[in-house]
Amino acid sequence: MTSEITVNKNGTRQRFLEDGRLAYSCQYCGTWFIPGRRFVHKYCGESCRVMACRQRVNTVAGSMGGNIYNRDPTTNTQLASGLHEVRKDFKDLQQQLRDLIAVNTLESSKAVESAIKDLKRDVKGVNDNQKINMLISAISPILSSYLKDLMSGNPDQATEAFSEKITAIKSQINEVVGDSSDIFK
Repeated sequence: MTSEITVNKNGTRQRFLEDGRLAYSCQYCGTWFIPGRRFVHKYCGESCRVMACRQRVNTVAGSMGGNIYNRDPTTNTQLASGLHEVRKDFKDLQQQLRDLIAVNTLESSKAVESAIKDLKRDVKGVNDNQKINMLISAISPILSSYLKDLMSGNPDQATEAFSEKITAIKSQINEVVGDSSDIFK
């Protein structure tokens, strides 16, 4: 006569046999067995232990062990072809990224070149304005006295005298400033 079945903390069912030995129920296949070495076993043998482990472990291909009807039908060939497609898509994305970076770099370098040209033009304008301001501040006292002479007295004589004096001033300006031919045009 067999005793009643009890459940251990680890989930193993156990019962005492008629001869007084303790028997356990395999957690994988459900058969009753008498443990060989230890008192508490979960599985009746090595194969049940391995298959239970495989059934618990879900890998990329799905459940590997246990009942064949529980397995995922995905095969390694399908996984390899899917991986090949993902790698190809990744390479395409890398190339698109490289092309995008190259276009942005080219556009930004053109913008920088344009900004440099504008800056050089502005600096040249500022330099020309500085030269003209220096010229005006140097000439204005001299010109004011010549204009007084021009406005007072005989205009024809004053004009000839003014032309001679302005030619002398232009030569002095050329010596001080450099080539000022573009200023007097």
